Amino acid sequence: MTIVVIGGTQHAPLAGLEAYLRQHGMAQALPSEAGEVRTVNDWVDRYFASGVPMAQNDAAHPPPAKRSWLARMFGKAAPPPLALHAVSTPWLLSISNLVIANATQPVWGWANRRNGHLLELWLDLDPAIHFVGLITCPAHELALAQESSEAPIDAAGVLAVWRQTTEKLLAAQRQHPGRLHLVESRALNESTAAALLQSLSLSAAEEQHTPLAQALPAPDPLLASTFAQALKADAATQAVWQRVRLQLQLPAEAEHEGTEALAQAVIKLREELKSARHTSEAEAKAKQAALAERNAEAQAKQAALAERDAQAKLAQERAAAIASLQKEHSDLKAARDAEAQAKQAALAARDAEAQAKQGVTAERDALQQQLQTEKAKLTEQTEESELLLLQLHQVQEELEQYFLQAQDLKQEKEQLEQRVSRLLA
Repeated sequence: MTIVVIGGTQHAPLAGLEAYLRQHGMAQALPSEAGEVRTVNDWVDRYFASGVPMAQNDAAHPPPAKRSWLARMFGKAAPPPLALHAVSTPWLLSISNLVIANATQPVWGWANRRNGHLLELWLDLDPAIHFVGLITCPAHELALAQESSEAPIDAAGVLAVWRQTTEKLLAAQRQHPGRLHLVESRALNESTAAALLQSLSLSAAEEQHTPLAQALPAPDPLLASTFAQALKADAATQAVWQRVRLQLQLPAEAEHEGTEALAQAVIKLREELKSARHTSEAEAKAKQAALAERNAEAQAKQAALAERDAQAKLAQERAAAIASLQKEHSDLKAARDAEAQAKQAALAARDAEAQAKQGVTAERDALQQQLQTEKAKLTEQTEESELLLLQLHQVQEELEQYFLQAQDLKQEKEQLEQRVSRLLA
């Protein structure tokens, strides 16, 4: 099994090289079904997102004290260079799971612009790993950087990143000549491509394969020529580039192939334009006057368009203000209607409450009057009861008197009967 890790300078066309190698037999890296990290790119992204080494963060592995060139490249605070001994066991296990998932593929690999920072890790991880570093010449690097940016680039910063990346790749190739393969984008012709494919155990057949010129598109030649002229004063970059040429054994004519001719054509065109300006000053003045008139007309049209746009914008703002006022008026009216309905409901409730209070008052008065009547009746009945009780006491007293009198009469009668009986005897 051969594992191909593709990296290179910051703006090198890695995608084209990866597609070219896949067409010649390099399989795409399969995801792992075990663990949280499923793909190699996911592993790399998680490492750079963490901002610290994967191993313990102690005195032996301190975090970076300031933003390095990798921070400017990737937009994050980059961790220090990562080697195999600095990676903790869980992360090594996740990489092992990825390797096991692709064990059935003879040659597989992937491209990632961050692979250059993990160069030591990939080379220490497995002897089956081969690193392919794609290097661009400084002029092409600047041209590719400018093509990918809408604003003017920081040429010094781009060249500083290029120098550090290139020096790191050159040093690593001297240590691992059989496993680190450096190629220059313009020097990747059919013979060098065949040698690279052979070193990676890939097929060199050309049937239905994308040509190298399409696989690795060149940057804008005018930009490359302009930057090539400007690079002549950068001694440090030129020195690193000379090392690249010597170590990769690039031919001398490949340094500015196609750019010098374009530069000469641009210089010749500028000279012809300068001569034409000197020989036709009147025509140039007339053209300038016409251009000034056209510019004035264009400015007038722009002013008219601006005024029309301003009026349209004002009309839109007025319409929006009117709509807002209408909406506010309708909302206020709706609020007033709701408030009036609430007041009417409150008045109705208050009237109902007043009527209920009146009914309660009338009922209370009727009950008080009934109570007074009952009290009067009770007083009258009490008086009658007391009178009857008094009469009853009088009758009782009379009955007692009559009873006593009857007892006396009864005794007298018995006594008279006894006396009569005695007399008759």
